[in-house]
Order: sequence, then C-alpha cells, then structure tokens
Amino acid sequence: MDYGLYVITDEIAATGRSHAHIAKKCMKNGANVLQIRDSKMTPQELLTSAKEVVELTRGHEMAVIVCDDLDAALGSGANGVHIYQADISVTEARSKAPAGFLIGVSVKDADEAIKAESDGADYVIWGPLFQSYLEDLGELKGLDDLKALKAAVNIPVIAIGGIKLFNVTETLEAGADGVAVKTGALHQRDIGEAVDLLAKTIARQRKAA
Repeated sequence: MDYGLYVITDEIAATGRSHAHIAKKCMKNGANVLQIRDSKMTPQELLTSAKEVVELTRGHEMAVIVCDDLDAALGSGANGVHIYQADISVTEARSKAPAGFLIGVSVKDADEAIKAESDGADYVIWGPLFQSYLEDLGELKGLDDLKALKAAVNIPVIAIGGIKLFNVTETLEAGADGVAVKTGALHQRDIGEAVDLLAKTIARQRKAA
C-alpha cells in the first residue's frame, strides 16, 4: 500500500467545494489516499457522502478512508477507517472489519505509535511537523522527532501539519512514508493542479533517493 500523497478532505478549507469534487480532483491527479473527514455532518450524511465518493472512485487505485466513523466506512464500502478523535479502538475496529480493511491512527509520539502498531494498525499519522498559516496546530514536532518515530515502528508513518510543496522533499528525506495534506492541496484555486504538483514532487524525491 502506497501512502505517498494522503489528502484529507475539508469542505471549509476547500472554500465550499464538496467531498465529491475534492475526490475527483485527487483521483485524477495522483493522490494515493483520500480521507473523508467531516465532523459537522450527521452519521447519515457522512455515510451518504462516503458512498458517493466510493462510487466515484470505483476502479481507481486511490484508497478511500473514512475518518472516525467505522459504520460509515464499512457501510460505504470504503477501503478503511482512520481513528483521529473517535473513542473506537484499533482492536475493536479490526474485530468488525473484513480482511484487507485499512486502519490508521493519529498519534502524537513514539509510545502511541508503538501501541497502535501492537494493536494492529496499518499506519499512523503523526505531527504536526510545520506551522500552518491557516490554523493553530499546537506544539510542533521536528524532523529529528520524525526520524526517531520512524525508527520505533515498522508500519508506515505519514507526516502531517503544514505540509506544502516547498517542504515535502525534506519531510520524505527524514523518513516519512508519506505526507498528509489538507490546506496544502484544498486551499488552492485549482485543487487538481495542487495535487498534481505534490504527487510529482513525491515521485521525483523517491526516484532520487
């Protein structure tokens, strides 16, 4: 599973453009994973939106992940669920999910990452790495912290927080298996162009490594 470019949807950051619109742009321009995240939707609305995105992306390689709602992830036919702020545990999610279902976890440090791996997570998202000019991400980590975290676990580590075109390369060079972006792709006039540039930058870095 390639987590290289992991895009998190946000209709506000995308200036009102829908999850489906974001999905189309990401699918056509090289994103590896799309995480549907929307805390303002009701569970039924999220399920409906996830079903629409899954149908739109059917037959394409981009994986679709639903954030914090295992029922919506399973009911929509998504490729997995990401545990961000929900109370559900990895072990509980794994017990209800079919074979091959992806489970990711947001972590703050190596201890949390080690536990997530032990519980059966497929990957972790860790950060924040850089400052965002659009939102307060809290206490920032560093590239040395990323290197240490990567050395502590065997599952993929995806860096998040202020990831932009100009800092993707150094993030991957520090050991990240992928980068998670939100405003870095969505808060742009042309989401597809932003995703394309990020995907190409990741491909060049991997080729040069």
